[in-house]
Amino acid sequence: PASYWGTSVDITFEDVDINGGRPRILADKPYCRADDICEQFRSEYTSRNYYLGDQVPPYGDILTPQIGDTIYSSVVHLEGWAKDDLSGIFGAKFIVNYNGAWRDLEQIFTSEYFTYDWNMCDSDVPDGPISVALRIYDKAGNQSFGLTGLKHFFKRYECPSPPSPACNPLPDQIAIFADEDYQGACTLFNSGSFTDLGAVGKQNASSILVGSNVVATLFFNSNYRSRGETFTTSDSNLADNWIGTDSTSSLVVSSRSALPATPYPVSPLNAAILPSGSSITFHWENLGRGSEFRLELTRSGSSAILSPWLNVPYWQVESLPSGSYSWRVQSRNASGTSGWSTNFSFTIPPASNSTTPLSAPFNDDFETERGWSASNYFDKTLELNHTSNGRISWKYDTNSKPEDGYDTGQPNFGFLTSPPIQLPP
Repeated sequence: PASYWGTSVDITFEDVDINGGRPRILADKPYCRADDICEQFRSEYTSRNYYLGDQVPPYGDILTPQIGDTIYSSVVHLEGWAKDDLSGIFGAKFIVNYNGAWRDLEQIFTSEYFTYDWNMCDSDVPDGPISVALRIYDKAGNQSFGLTGLKHFFKRYECPSPPSPACNPLPDQIAIFADEDYQGACTLFNSGSFTDLGAVGKQNASSILVGSNVVATLFFNSNYRSRGETFTTSDSNLADNWIGTDSTSSLVVSSRSALPATPYPVSPLNAAILPSGSSITFHWENLGRGSEFRLELTRSGSSAILSPWLNVPYWQVESLPSGSYSWRVQSRNASGTSGWSTNFSFTIPPASNSTTPLSAPFNDDFETERGWSASNYFDKTLELNHTSNGRISWKYDTNSKPEDGYDTGQPNFGFLTSPPIQLPP
């Protein structure tokens, strides 16, 4: 108690086989109290951490660059290796951190040793510290732990500025471009609703400049419906956005002071009957100017549940108990909140029979019936075999044209839920 350091807490470790699990080095001896267990001393111990069966994670390392390297060019050469001792490597990729966020590099490697030349200017990487690590998957579905092979280096290269855009919007205008970084064919828009996208054309926009007095909502369909995303700031690449690149077919330009339009509920469909055990994704359409969304879910006889404010037009929930439900949604932006949408309803009837829980660990090749519950459009199939040494797999298909699968242009969703699984006592 009189020490500037204070009294250490007595901690024991299963991996330490001396002093009843208490690690000690010889330099500790003068500080041991009379009632301390301080009889043996050692500097190293062998960890007994291990994994069983196909749960052994894949592993690897980054060879280049080294910690503290400085890169004086636009391209950094990345080298790494990945390995799995049981099922083998399914794939590995480099992940990088700059501007405070981790991002995946697109290239996926399936060999044990791999290299990649990353053009940092193409990714708009600023000068300063950059981190790189590996994400590795094996064929048994396991993923490497943590930030495998983590390295830190510095970028010291001023990337050349892209050419000035051909369209420069005024504060009350926006401009869309056919190429990334505000390049290629472009079209300027004042406030209003537009299905004619001018020189850019439909489903061809890749970047957008937004004036300081307006917001723009881009839509997938030509009727200002389907997938919609509101932009309050410029974006040099739409590929990682909800609307996506080469997807815009109509748009609405509005004053920043305008309130958001009320969203439109889409799924589950109104008056739907969902099987017991359903895993539900609520989805709605942003009809304009909405930046965030909130859903209200009410079960008959119970209080309403509000979702958090969401920046995407969907909300996923786990299985709900049987009963009658209604849901509605609203949106908001910097100017205020919309009204609530029309209520949609759905029903989950009671389970027809009780399923005896299965014991963990659990695995299934789908060759025999094990009590899975599936929504409409999920069927067992022999067409495409995705199970090891088996014949049957589950497939989600809306029974439309085979080449469409579930991509029919209409809202649809499904779920495949395992039987109850309980941990051993």
